[in-house]
Order: sequence, then structure tokens, then C-alpha cells
Amino acid sequence: MPAASSDPAPPPAGVTCRFCQERLSTWTESHCPRCGGALPAPDRPRESPPDAPPRRLPLGYRRHALLQHQAVRRGLLYAGFGLFLWIPGFLVLFLLAPWLDGIWIVGVGFLLVGVISGAIGYADCSHALTLWREHLHLLTHGTAVRGLITASHVDTSTFVRGRHPHRIEYVFMVEGRSTKGSVEAPGIPKDRYRVGMPVWVLYTPGNLARSSIWPPVR
Repeated sequence: MPAASSDPAPPPAGVTCRFCQERLSTWTESHCPRCGGALPAPDRPRESPPDAPPRRLPLGYRRHALLQHQAVRRGLLYAGFGLFLWIPGFLVLFLLAPWLDGIWIVGVGFLLVGVISGAIGYADCSHALTLWREHLHLLTHGTAVRGLITASHVDTSTFVRGRHPHRIEYVFMVEGRSTKGSVEAPGIPKDRYRVGMPVWVLYTPGNLARSSIWPPVR
């Protein structure tokens, strides 16, 4: 029989109160719920800390992050539909209208609906591009801090690329208060992120609503 390993088992993920030694697998407050002592930062994540800004993103991540936006796919669909409607609109106006009285109204209707559909598509794509640029700037220039995973589960309330995405919720401490964040991606392995696992979090100073974990998830 192989000899049993003498290495001690690693402690569970989380933080330990330096005053009462209480081990906490979740970290949602700045002070220990048992004794009230100030809690330290979570254990050091296994991943390497983020490089100094500006950071290089994984190969292909920029395109992946853009196409993951539902607004991009919806905008392209509306824009394509609008362009498609222009074809019969021009055919009616320039080929049939000279020969059939009153049919020009049908052509104008096709063109008008096409313009409206294209405008909706343009607005969706513009909004998605703005969010995409902000997200990339966060990853390349955001401030790094230690955080802790508080939830990891499949989000059945939405779809990303035809699948229910995996939702990761985390918490990090900035400016003396606990801040929550979350990311979603359809290709995250089930056991990649566990509750209580320490991670690196990037955030934007002055706008704590914008944050993400590092390395970026896909």
C-alpha cells in the first residue's frame, strides 16, 4: 500500500479573523460576525496577480467579448433586416411605380420600415460597443484587489449564445466597505470557481459598480 501523505491538508478557502481565529468561507462584511474584529483580505489567489496597466488580454478575447453581447447580435439582425427591406422598396419605386398608379406607397412603406429597423440595429450596436470598450478598459487599466467568490451557479433566467451562462458572484473590499460584483460566461467549467475561493478582482476607482475577475472569463 502506498504510504499516506504527511503533508497537511490546505485550509478551507476564505478568511480568518485575526482576533477570534474564526474561519469564514464567505466574506461579505468588513468585520467578523462573531467578535466584530476587522477582517483581513482573503487568502492569496492561486492565479498570478494582474500585471501593471496597461495589461495584455488573452488572445482572441476582444472579439469574444464583443460577440458575447446580445445587443450586438440583435443589432446586426435588425440592421440586416432593414437593408433587406430596401431591396423591394427600391424595386417598387423605380420599376413598378411608373407603370402602376399608387403602388409607390408600398415602396415607401418598405423603405420606411427598413430605415426604422436599421436605426434600431445601429442603436443596439452602438450601445454594445460602448459597453465593450468600457469593459476592455477595465481589464487593461483597472485597479487590482483580492476578492472572494460568494456564489457560482448556472443562470437559468437568461441565454448567452444559445446556452444558460455560468454566473459567478464575488465580493471585494475597497474604501473600507464590501462591494459585490458578478460575471457571466457560457463556457466556464462547473468546478472552476467555488464558493469561498479567493480571486483577483479589477475595479474602476470612483465607479465600484464596474468590476470583473482576473483572468477574464469566457
